[in-house]
Amino acid sequence: MSVIKKYDHSISFAHANMIFAEMKKGEDPCASLHGHNASLEVEVKSTSEVDSVEMPFGDAGKIVKEVIEKLDHSLIAEENDPYMQELAALQDRYLGKRFGMKGKVVWLQQPPTSEVICRYIANYIKNRLPEGIVLTRIRFEETPRSIYELNLT
Repeated sequence: MSVIKKYDHSISFAHANMIFAEMKKGEDPCASLHGHNASLEVEVKSTSEVDSVEMPFGDAGKIVKEVIEKLDHSLIAEENDPYMQELAALQDRYLGKRFGMKGKVVWLQQPPTSEVICRYIANYIKNRLPEGIVLTRIRFEETPRSIYELNLT
């Protein structure tokens, strides 16, 4: 008998970004610094077929919360974007002078599109899941019209 144990986790967070490549074109609204109230759905499942095995799904929930804490109210930027580098430095100087803290910036190797952010989150979670738990699906909704879903089964 095969038993499938799944755990779904949904969470929302806010972030800011700007797509440097679009700025070169000058036509896309994503070329301007802007923000999103995004939502994330994560599904993991047990790889064990034994019904009595206790699955550490709480660990998966902690990992999802961990990556969201990194992203929530952060600037998500491409590391090669000179404008974002300058903005991040300015933010750090301002926050450091006023509050003794640094701004939250998550640097990505590619432009921070929905697809790239979703893959970043998926990789973050997959690399930290305990043995016996696998990521099966992740759905990143940046806006009601900008949704990216990865089915990993």
